[in-house]
Amino acid sequence: MAGSRVQCKELSVKETGTPALRHVHRAHWTAACLDPAGAQPLPFQVVPSPPSHASNESLEKECIMKIIAGTADSMPASLLFDIARYRHRVFVEHLGWRLHTAGPFELDEFDRRDTGYIAAIDGEGVVVGTARLLPTDRPYLLADVFPQLMGNAPLPRSAAVWEVSRFAAIDPRSPTPSNTANFASPLALDILAAAMRIAADAGAQRLISVSPLGIERILRHAGVKAERASVPQEVDGHRLFACWIPIDRHWRPLQPVDRLTVGTA
Repeated sequence: MAGSRVQCKELSVKETGTPALRHVHRAHWTAACLDPAGAQPLPFQVVPSPPSHASNESLEKECIMKIIAGTADSMPASLLFDIARYRHRVFVEHLGWRLHTAGPFELDEFDRRDTGYIAAIDGEGVVVGTARLLPTDRPYLLADVFPQLMGNAPLPRSAAVWEVSRFAAIDPRSPTPSNTANFASPLALDILAAAMRIAADAGAQRLISVSPLGIERILRHAGVKAERASVPQEVDGHRLFACWIPIDRHWRPLQPVDRLTVGTA
């Protein structure tokens, strides 16, 4: 699949037959994001079906919510700007993580042109959720920054295992969220479902993430059999662990849960 160019695609979390996310080996995309004027319109207009447990008000909002997936090479430059700005607002401003930033944008060495992204965009065109996808046969966050979280277990280095990172579903226009829930909104679970489908279509069998402890309970309630790769450890004041997530392309949450307020690394 290397070398194939993929268009930016809008996803319905319930659709089937989504093409696999393909990868383009290019340089880090920071420089390519400096001019958003070159953005092109998205070629797909697929609107996800809202979950049946949503209220009338949330139904109206979710009916016009779009979940978009692609690589930095295929996404419009303006959307890449919005993702990097959203990540800064959520992870740096809201959650207080100590990350290297470039002005109001959050990027790191894993944001390459072949990196996979998922972005949730509401009816006003505002990014309200993101995730980053990295096959572990290339450099990725857990292996290069948090290898201690694997304990004595070997670090995954396989196209069959993908890392999901920079995962959040917080509306940047809302007040600063509390740290009492995690991975919990219907939108967050829709993004996870999209990540599973994209990785599955590319041949992956498992996801792995650097996660805070609260994620296990939320995932169990949603019907995901998450497992710890090793014992949790404290990193910069946060209890983190490497979380294995089995991929089920057709997974949907078992029950509604509360709003996401904390993201994964």
